[in-house]
Amino acid sequence: MLVDGPGPVFNIYFTEQTAVSSYRDFARCDMAAMARLHAALLDRGVNIVGRGLFFLSAAHTEADIDETIAAVAGALAAGA
Repeated sequence: MLVDGPGPVFNIYFTEQTAVSSYRDFARCDMAAMARLHAALLDRGVNIVGRGLFFLSAAHTEADIDETIAAVAGALAAGA
């Protein structure tokens, strides 16, 4: 898994690559794993862009962030 992006906007990629900087790189990611994560997060009340994009803003509270981290951890632990 690769987490990459400029601060408050970042992506989670399921890949062995060290960077994803082009469509060809993106196409080599595990799209099925990304879809499973997206579905598992939706089940946990967290909506991300289907390709793994997260947005963090000043509107998010510390509780929102903690809830999102817990949802991602739970989704990954469940095999998403």
